[in-house]
Amino acid sequence: MVLALAGLVRVSERDQGSMAKLVVSSGGAIVHQCFLDQERLNVGRQADNQVVIDDPAVSEKHAAIIPIGNDHVLQDLQSVGGTF
Repeated sequence: MVLALAGLVRVSERDQGSMAKLVVSSGGAIVHQCFLDQERLNVGRQADNQVVIDDPAVSEKHAAIIPIGNDHVLQDLQSVGGTF
């Protein structure tokens, strides 16, 4: 599964049956990674987000990753640039 947030975020699975992992990269370098083991993972520029992305294209409260069953949904939090 691949999700994009301003071209910076990817969600991948290590092995079948493993916990999904969020990988944030910039210029080909990984700048943040974490397992999706929380009820909600907030993404944005503000320091109180679980995933902080210091990029002017990212809103202070940009998106949330929410588990639904065995899947995860990327929810836009009314960001200026949108989430795709």
